[in-house]
Amino acid sequence: MVKRSTVVRALLTATAVSALPVSAANFDVTQGLWGDAGTANSFAWAIHQANTTPGADVITLFSDVNVDNAPITNVSGFLTEITDTAGLTIQGKGHTLVGNPLFAIDITGELIDKKAPKPYRSDATSLLIPAFSFARISKNVANVTINQLTVDGLNAFLDVDENSVATVTNSTIRYSVSWPRTPRSAITAKPGSTVNLTDVTMHNLNPFDERSADMEYSTAGSHRPSAAMMQH
Repeated sequence: MVKRSTVVRALLTATAVSALPVSAANFDVTQGLWGDAGTANSFAWAIHQANTTPGADVITLFSDVNVDNAPITNVSGFLTEITDTAGLTIQGKGHTLVGNPLFAIDITGELIDKKAPKPYRSDATSLLIPAFSFARISKNVANVTINQLTVDGLNAFLDVDENSVATVTNSTIRYSVSWPRTPRSAITAKPGSTVNLTDVTMHNLNPFDERSADMEYSTAGSHRPSAAMMQH
């Protein structure tokens, strides 16, 4: 005969176990190239691991990361998508995610780079290195926190989908160009999303965009995001 106290104790134990939070995992980036999902310790691999590992994981960079030879994953040119709704933290530790977009003017052979950009014309230039954008954040992601990361030579940094949160601190976004794609704002926030920026520096962003030169942050859709802050 099983005593009542034993049954109650077993039920309480089972309830406590089921309520435990999913443990977060840590993924280190030591590769200097963007890589892919199969290249261990690359940035692409780390985000893939975080997307497929339950919990609010942490990615830590121990190297600058070059994206020039990254595979083109979709027509919009984003390198990756962050999909785990539990969220993600990226610790840049002062490192740089860098692209070096480059094209040549056909008539003169002049090379045009991000530091001295000129308008790109597909009918009069030869594209040598395309510009990429960093990441889309899927809908309903609790929080993507990015700290101490420099983004240099990309088209856009983040595209934050509905009801998601992005927090960027102590970071820099600079020298963005779009070749050969449509220029994007550094950060785009969809309706219902939240973007928190603290000590974020932005400069030299898509100089040939038709939008005003100071429009470094944009909202998409008919409603503004629930919060957006930039502090210097």
